[in-house]
Amino acid sequence: MGHAGQSFQVATAGDISNALGFGSYLNNQGVAGGAGAFDYTSLTAGAAAAAQTQGVEISLNGGAGIDLGVLTSSATEATALSTLNAAFQGNAALSAAGISAVDNGSGDIKIVSQNGTNFRLNLYGGTGNAFGFGASNAGSASGPASVASAYAAPNVIDSAGAQQTANASGNNVFQFTGLTNAGDTQTITLSAVDANGAAHTLNVNLTNANASTLDQAVSTINKAVAASNDTTLEQIGAFKQEGSTGNVNGVEGITFMSAGAPFKVSLGASPASSAPGVSAGLADGTTGASGGAVINSSSNGTGSTADISNISTATAAVTALASAVSVLGNSQAAVGNGENTLTYAINLASLQLTNLAASESSIRDANMAQESANLTKSQIQLQAGIAALAQANSAPQQILTLLQHA
Repeated sequence: MGHAGQSFQVATAGDISNALGFGSYLNNQGVAGGAGAFDYTSLTAGAAAAAQTQGVEISLNGGAGIDLGVLTSSATEATALSTLNAAFQGNAALSAAGISAVDNGSGDIKIVSQNGTNFRLNLYGGTGNAFGFGASNAGSASGPASVASAYAAPNVIDSAGAQQTANASGNNVFQFTGLTNAGDTQTITLSAVDANGAAHTLNVNLTNANASTLDQAVSTINKAVAASNDTTLEQIGAFKQEGSTGNVNGVEGITFMSAGAPFKVSLGASPASSAPGVSAGLADGTTGASGGAVINSSSNGTGSTADISNISTATAAVTALASAVSVLGNSQAAVGNGENTLTYAINLASLQLTNLAASESSIRDANMAQESANLTKSQIQLQAGIAALAQANSAPQQILTLLQHA
């Protein structure tokens, strides 16, 4: 269980009966295999294809399952390969991942990723072992590989007068689909003009390594903005928010806001996702497409004014101001609490580092004074031992000398 509105993933391994409802994904040993890896770049069937039907689902890099439906195979391998490849090429995400079916050289089917993208295979339903990877298990209906939380109310309040992105339809939330394939990239460009008229631009590169989930993408964008050390662009922030219209209706996405001057956001082209007509990465919340026109920010409201020409309106203005100050105080208290928690965590980490360094020093570094004393002690003991041994050796010699003169 995570924080409100935080995206999360649930991954299962070995649940071939789909008891948890997340799909009966095979490991790299197949249905009859033992322990194995559940992310692989190739998987070989254990038997020849047959004239059966079987549901096929594939998950890329542990992402949401891509259901290809129930496919009809044939006892002829070439026909079975053609059926699988047609299904793979018919899905943009699988095609981009280079998923294809080939002969393994022994008459069995082998599913491979031509560009090294990890995948998982799930079999469900149908009449039998259609492609040689094993028969579907009872109840192994298609299930999701990942889940994103949804929350009824965003944990934010849009301040009147702030700048916020909005597309031509007025939708201010961008749709987001994780970049999961190897080589998936997208460039997000933020630009703004300062008070002197100088333009400031920042390109943020999203990849499958830093934007495979919504939270990861938000973190990557905000870290890039903070690292730019640009006082104009640092006022722009990316926030996770639930959409209310278009493709993001009731779905988490990303919105951009700034307390400063107007700004622009440009979404670079990105590969297609598993959903038809929707681009991976950040996409327009209404059309689902990326690589479109530059999106300008607009004010999400105006500041309030108050008439203080008479006692009643002045009193109302003071009351409204007091209420605003109270809201501000609560917000500052929340921020202060977060800062205190962060400061405590930093101090604790620093203390742990200090203790670790001291422990390492006591193990690694020698106490020179103590070791010098031990050396002197050992030398004295050695010299005393040598003297005692010499004395002991002289006694027999003296006795022999006495006997010789007797």
